[in-house]
Formats: sequence, C-alpha cells, structure tokens
Amino acid sequence: MSSEQHYGQDKALQWRLYRSPARPSPTDLALYAAHIEPSGGFLLLGSTPELRSLARRHDKPLTAVDASVEAYRALEALVTVPGEERFVCSNWLEMDLGETFELVLGDGVINMLPPALHPALLERVAAHTRPGGLFILHAHAVTEPEMATPEEVIRWYRTSGMELYTATANHMCALWANPADGGVPTPDFLLRYRQLLDDGVIDPEEYRDVEAMLQGDALTLYLVDVDRVRALAGPFFELEAIHYSDDYGCPQAKPFLLLRRR
Repeated sequence: MSSEQHYGQDKALQWRLYRSPARPSPTDLALYAAHIEPSGGFLLLGSTPELRSLARRHDKPLTAVDASVEAYRALEALVTVPGEERFVCSNWLEMDLGETFELVLGDGVINMLPPALHPALLERVAAHTRPGGLFILHAHAVTEPEMATPEEVIRWYRTSGMELYTATANHMCALWANPADGGVPTPDFLLRYRQLLDDGVIDPEEYRDVEAMLQGDALTLYLVDVDRVRALAGPFFELEAIHYSDDYGCPQAKPFLLLRRR
C-alpha cells in the first residue's frame, strides 16, 4: 500500500494562503516555462494550480495525476487560465497511464514520500518518460545550515525584505529536520515557530501569517539528499543540471534537478 501523502479538499482550499517555497514562486515558474515551451505536452504529478495555469498559457496538453480528486477539483478554482486537461486519479507509485511523455514535472512530490519509497517513485516516473525526455524534480533538499540558530535566521530575515515564511522556511528546515530521515512534520514545524513567538523572537502578526498557512496540516515533509537522488535515479536518468531560484531564503535547499531519461 502506498504511503503517499496528499491534500484533502479543505487543505487544498488553503493553497491561496501559502507562500514560497511551499508553492512555486515567479522565478520557479520561469524555470519551468523555459522547458514547457518547446515540449509537446507533459505529465504533472499532483494538482499544482500554477503549473496547470502554465500549461494552458502555453497551450500545451497536460495530464495531471493526483491521489485526491477532491484536492484536484478544489485547486481548479486557483487555476488562472481557462482550458482543458486530462486528470487521472491515482497515487504516483501505482500510476500506469499506458503512455510516455517528453516532459514530467514534480514540484515537491518526492518530499511527500518517506525515503524508502523514493526508488519506487523514480521507477514509475521513468516508466512514463520517453527516452531523451526530461523529468524536472523541484525538491526540498537537505543542506548544511547557513546559520547556527533560529534566532540568527530571524535577525537575517529582518534585513531580507521578504515575508517571514518565504525568508525563513528553508533555513528552519535545515535546522529542524530529523537527521535520520530528513523528516519535518508540519505540526512540529509550526510549534517551533510558536516557541519563537513565546520567546519574543517574532511578533504575533508574523506568527499569525505562518499559523494561517500551516494550522491543521498533518503532513511530514521529507527533505532529500541530492546525491542520493542522483544515485537512485542513475539507472533511468542522467542529472543534466541543477538550477536554483532566488525568490526565497536559502535557495540551495530547494533545487531544480533536471533529470534526462536515458
């Protein structure tokens, strides 16, 4: 049985409250668009509304695969470009679409699965990627902390010009992830921000913005080791390039891995 996590309808409706890096930023979308434009169509893992809008804007055929039809339908309200697409209700570890694609997009999808299931995910994606095709894996990654404490991160945030979550989420993940599996349970993540509030490190308004995003979210984010992903993908894909956004703090903690199908 799959251990894939997914959003239900209620949580999907909160997507509009999310901030980068939890959802694609303008620079993220530009990086995706550079590869969508020359493609003939693509496979999207999940229901990310920004990527569905991007496909329609470029008039590209899209197949979206998500285990939650409720989330898919709820997020349709946030797709900004009218158009049609194909939807398949399936978890990613069991998808069998009977066709391959020249482009596959996965925004944070590998982070929804514990590390033991990453080989199976990459095998299923490879089975749906044409030889010479591209899998763009945008993933939250394990990194060495750039700063030693949350308090130091907050001091930097106040000079960054960014919103609290956008500036600090990647830095805090680097500090708070479980070293055994890279896990960052969202309830624990929110509790740590609450502790920063209680300690007077952040103010109530800053905390409320983070709380509005994350309250009720029971998901665990599993940060990935880029070298491990490269090794696991090696039988199917060559790591062609790594790109980074510049719209949020610690961009190296959410790289774009461009994996070319062998």
